[in-house]
Amino acid sequence: MKIALTGSSGFIGKNLEEYFKKKNIEIITLGRNKHHDIEFDIMKKGKIKCPIKFKNIDILIHSASVSVNEFYRKKKINYKTVINIVEQELASLEKLINFSKIKKIKKFIFISSASVYGKNPKNIAFKTSDIPMPSDLYGALKLSMEILGGKLFKNFISLRLFQVYGVNDLKFRLVPTVINSKSVKLDNCSQVTDMIFYKDLNNLVYKLMTSKKIVKGIFNAGNCQPILLREIVHKIVKLKKRKTNIKFERKLSKISNFSYANKKEIIKKLNWKPLYNINLGLKELINEKNA
Repeated sequence: MKIALTGSSGFIGKNLEEYFKKKNIEIITLGRNKHHDIEFDIMKKGKIKCPIKFKNIDILIHSASVSVNEFYRKKKINYKTVINIVEQELASLEKLINFSKIKKIKKFIFISSASVYGKNPKNIAFKTSDIPMPSDLYGALKLSMEILGGKLFKNFISLRLFQVYGVNDLKFRLVPTVINSKSVKLDNCSQVTDMIFYKDLNNLVYKLMTSKKIVKGIFNAGNCQPILLREIVHKIVKLKKRKTNIKFERKLSKISNFSYANKKEIIKKLNWKPLYNINLGLKELINEKNA
């Protein structure tokens, strides 16, 4: 099996690349740095130039995204930047799909996000059949890319990720922040979320890659065990066994949002279950950090 992968410098892509290498799967990386096999930059126009030596690619996994940095992590963003990012993300997806058609790639796996569902004030798990109602730019863009990809490529798979945690994660995200800090000030942390360990996600992606029955569709990627963000923080502090001063900006009054995947649907559609609950995943992560 031969895989083409974008975003191998990021959290999700890097873990997938390391996982594939352990399974002796041939990987061709696409990116803007020189160490990638094929040059690919979301923010640049033009066709993807692929060396002749890269033949018989079976699957393309698109995990690269500039919109995460711009839409999620910056407090202020101007109108022109938003338009530019949306145009380039959609154009790059079309460029990758054209590349896939030329190379006769069998499956296109798009790493999407559960943010396409939007806000959920009720304690009800999300199904892929639910009508998407994104409440932010990132979710709206991911939904647009899902729709475009499904229209342009026959065997297009959208994988909607809930909250992924594990090695290679960005330092400023919640889990690594609490693990690495002696003192940390957090916001209200009043959301109920769904935390999937990176090893479970790797396994799920591999399942989608190798399945002969699953060639297209939309799938949720979650642990299906809803948990309050505050509870995650307290679990980390307890497991790392070091004194940590945690301060929340406000007292918890009510839960502001519920975002977790429907367990029965994942089992039925994928015949897959996660191996790690939140306790096992955090324990392994913290032990790796202390090793």
